[in-house]
Amino acid sequence: MADAREKSLSPDDQTTSVAPSPRLAAELDRVAAHAGDLIDEIRKTNFEINNEFPKERLLGIAGSLTHLSAGSEEGALHALEYAANSLNNFRFSSMEIGDGDTMSHFARGGRLDQAIGKLISDVTTAKQFYSQNRLDAAGKSDIPDHAIAKLGADQRNIAEEAQNISDVGFDLAHRLRESAAELAEKRDSDGLIADNLSRRTRDIANLANQQRIELDNVRPQIASLAKLHRGVRIILRAMELTSAIVEITGRKIGHVLIAHFTEWFARAQEWARETLAKINELILRWQEEDDVANGSQHRSFGSSTGFSVGPQMAIIPAGGFIMGSPSGEGTPDERPAHKIIIERPLKVGIAPVTRGEFAAFMKATGHRVDEGAHVWTGHRWNYDPSKSWLDPGFDQADDHPVVCVSWIDAKAYAAWLTKCSGFKTYRLLFETEWEYCCRAGTTTSYSIGETITTEQANFAGRACGTTPILRFRPNPWGFSDMHGNVWEWCEDDWHYNYSGDAPTTGSVWRDGDGTRRVLRGGSWFDPPEELRSASRNWERPNIRFSNVGFRIATDL
Repeated sequence: MADAREKSLSPDDQTTSVAPSPRLAAELDRVAAHAGDLIDEIRKTNFEINNEFPKERLLGIAGSLTHLSAGSEEGALHALEYAANSLNNFRFSSMEIGDGDTMSHFARGGRLDQAIGKLISDVTTAKQFYSQNRLDAAGKSDIPDHAIAKLGADQRNIAEEAQNISDVGFDLAHRLRESAAELAEKRDSDGLIADNLSRRTRDIANLANQQRIELDNVRPQIASLAKLHRGVRIILRAMELTSAIVEITGRKIGHVLIAHFTEWFARAQEWARETLAKINELILRWQEEDDVANGSQHRSFGSSTGFSVGPQMAIIPAGGFIMGSPSGEGTPDERPAHKIIIERPLKVGIAPVTRGEFAAFMKATGHRVDEGAHVWTGHRWNYDPSKSWLDPGFDQADDHPVVCVSWIDAKAYAAWLTKCSGFKTYRLLFETEWEYCCRAGTTTSYSIGETITTEQANFAGRACGTTPILRFRPNPWGFSDMHGNVWEWCEDDWHYNYSGDAPTTGSVWRDGDGTRRVLRGGSWFDPPEELRSASRNWERPNIRFSNVGFRIATDL
């Protein structure tokens, strides 16, 4: 069952954007007025502001608050949350504590500081119009607030694209708003659609602008980026539902405008995916820095058991998605499509467990793996008692995913990681979690689009065995080999479809066919249809195949 926070934000539950209530709109206008006062104060004192003072950042933050009442109630919340944190941090780090008479524009208590203080007060008041659940949701981040990192060379490109998305978005919002007004004069109910699109477009444009402000920092806060991007994803999700009926109103709003909007929306979606991938990259970098600071390496638990190689992992946020395939697509075991809410963030291996990582486990534990595995002879699958994870019938290096491992072997590996860690519980992914990670916010057949090629994944037609992990471009959340290379064991019992009591949250599904376990992802042997995000398979938990491996996860 979705909690109240997610339910209130889900586009499945509301077909139009909610305009701010009259009282909230009045408060947002007050925020806008004081934001304008701050902008005037900055420009008025421009001749006294030195080069070290982050003037452009402060102008950007204030500018993002000047038209919130024209957007949606939901979009205003994310903008207010970002501004509240940013202005307080700015005041703490950039305003000097000193004599206001001798340093009138920079000192705490000086004119500039007073203007910032008034704006902070108004922003705080405006936030009181929202319930605590919605405030908690808007302020939620899966990364500690202290986590900061320096972006790579592509920071400028992402920031520039955010600026472009913002500029075009504000222009579109204005033009859509004018169309709504014209239609309203004609008493045409479709004017509501244009007004809705205007609000949503303005919401995304404003959040894009705020993300550009954050990216312009030399060392932006990852937590702030993650919060902003969460707001962008929520609004994109809501826009998808609204824009689905754009074609109906195209003849009234104008085909040229609608075509322009559709193109912009596609760009906004792609930009959102790219920025999420960048956030995940920064999270990994922060994890590495944090581990080094604590005296260990990122891929090491540093335990006394001799364990030295652990899988590299990434944090995935809580969120929702549609699991399975709609009618007419896929196979019956992928239906009915249904909504899943992943209620808590977790850490997931960015790739399947490798042969080298599994070898460390075998050396440390002496785990007994029964000899023999099913291998491909070139004509058919055949059980060969001489084959094992050490010799699957094709060449492997330590950076290849381990194969010829059963569900039981995978569980034993996870239990060993748990013991080595001493405080974290490692496990296989639940099937709901696996598809959530695979889709990575996408709704297409594959996380990279409606089709897939052998330049994008390892599957039938490319090789007769595994390839190294990380060879192919990862999905938008930074996970590799979710499509192809090896099937991956999941924790769940096998169920023949999603009817009945299928989970609606990120939980394991028991009480099925207890003699079979779920497999996901497709492999080097399979045709592209088996690599789809929704595709499912199964096998006996004690059986080993040379195209089956696994990936691990741990709860935060």
